[in-house]
Amino acid sequence: MILGLGLALLLPLVPFSLEMLALRRLDTAAFGTLMSLEPAIAALVGLVLLHQVPGLPAAVGVVLVVAAGAGATRTGGRAVADLGPAAETPDSLSGLPSRALERVATPLG
Repeated sequence: MILGLGLALLLPLVPFSLEMLALRRLDTAAFGTLMSLEPAIAALVGLVLLHQVPGLPAAVGVVLVVAAGAGATRTGGRAVADLGPAAETPDSLSGLPSRALERVATPLG
């Protein structure tokens, strides 16, 4: 019983720790690609070690998940929002009524 509890605590902790170490050493594209391969590696380990042959729907699902993960990693860059010149200057508050400007300029206390 105690051994099972210890394993239940350690088994998720070890892969998570290894992933955090890899994340520090790899760039985000390489790490994301490796993480997208995780379902395929799990299916391969199940096939070799446990003799679990995945059915056609499971194999197609693994391929789709790997393709989506790799595609999102390679092409999923986020665009930086252009807030325009008004957001960059303190004068952007000039359109507010004077009472609202007093509330912004006055510290809470």
